[in-house]
Amino acid sequence: MKKLILIQIIISFSFCSVAQSNDWKRASNEDGIQAYTRKVSGSKYLEYKIETQISTTIEGAINLITDTKKYKLIFPYLSKVELLKNNTEDSYDVLVVINTPFPARDRIGVYTNQINRSDNEATIQISQNTNLIPDSKYVKIKQCYGSWNLKKINEGQIFISHTFFADPGGTIPPFIINAFALKQPMKTFRIIRKTLESR
Repeated sequence: MKKLILIQIIISFSFCSVAQSNDWKRASNEDGIQAYTRKVSGSKYLEYKIETQISTTIEGAINLITDTKKYKLIFPYLSKVELLKNNTEDSYDVLVVINTPFPARDRIGVYTNQINRSDNEATIQISQNTNLIPDSKYVKIKQCYGSWNLKKINEGQIFISHTFFADPGGTIPPFIINAFALKQPMKTFRIIRKTLESR
């Protein structure tokens, strides 16, 4: 009986630790780009955060990150990009298809991007517009959210931070998704920095 109670206490403690954990843990620090992950309550998938400094302006960074014609450049894992509609000057919906290694099927999602600006900083909020995802041969992304946060450090220098969480749906084991969670985002940050600093 005592053994059973002890097991129940351990299980309860472990669950609470996972459910309440929201601390970022540094996963890598390469080429001046810091990457972090953290557990998300109620999910087996990790949320990530990547940040660095870039020699550019806030407006320059926004123009690149929100240019859907350049999505395949800065997000090389995308096989299809389609701008569905501009809701306002600072809000748009974009459909993306994400390359997923065989034998898994590619993923599809529709992201709403909302841009908020001030003199020295800007935020791009990302959410999924599930209602706009068409039925197709692709697996629908179950849930996602994230943001880009840009802050001016001085003239010609900004701090950029990107957080993102996604439940890709389907049957890919979470440990595989988590193991490669930072691979593509780190590549994206290198591309963004190289593109912006070469202008």
